[in-house]
Amino acid sequence: FNIDVLTLTVRVPPEVAERLRSLSEGRSYSEDLADSVAAVVLETEDLWARQVLHRDVGYDRMAGGMRETAQRAAEASYISEEYLEGFTARIPELFGFLRDDGASEGDEIFFRIRGDTVRTVYRTVEGEVRLDRTVVDPEARRASVPAFFAPETRFRRRLVESLLERDGG
Repeated sequence: FNIDVLTLTVRVPPEVAERLRSLSEGRSYSEDLADSVAAVVLETEDLWARQVLHRDVGYDRMAGGMRETAQRAAEASYISEEYLEGFTARIPELFGFLRDDGASEGDEIFFRIRGDTVRTVYRTVEGEVRLDRTVVDPEARRASVPAFFAPETRFRRRLVESLLERDGG
C-alpha cells in the first residue's frame, strides 16, 4: 500500500501469516481487528519490513515521522517513555546523514527482527549503504516493525486494510 511518500512491506513467517488470516477472515476494518493484528505482530519475533520512498523527503520530515511513530508506540505501551526519549535523542546521530540532501526517491530502509535482535539498514537508490545497525533489545524490537501497527500511526489502518484486501475481506 502507499502512504503519502512510501510503500511499507511487512513479512511474517507462515504460521504468523496463518494467524493473521484467521483473525481477518470475513471481517472488515475495525479498531478491534487492528488491535488484534497489532498484538500478533507485537509478539512475533521473526519479522522483515522494507520501506521504499516514492519521492524525495527532507531530513526534518523523516525524523518527524520516526518520532511520531515512536511516540504512538509509547502511548500504546509498546515501549517505555525512557526508551522513547533515548530513541528520539539518537535520531540525529543515526540519520544525520540525511541532513544535507534528505532522502531520495527509491531509497530503502530495511528492518530484520529475530528475537530481540533488530538490524536496520538504510540503502540509497544508488545502492550505497548509509546505515547498517544491529541492536539487541526487546524494546528496540517493539519500537521497530510492531510500532507501525500502534494506534493512531499513519501506517496502522492501511497495513490492516492491505491484509484484508489480500484475504478478500
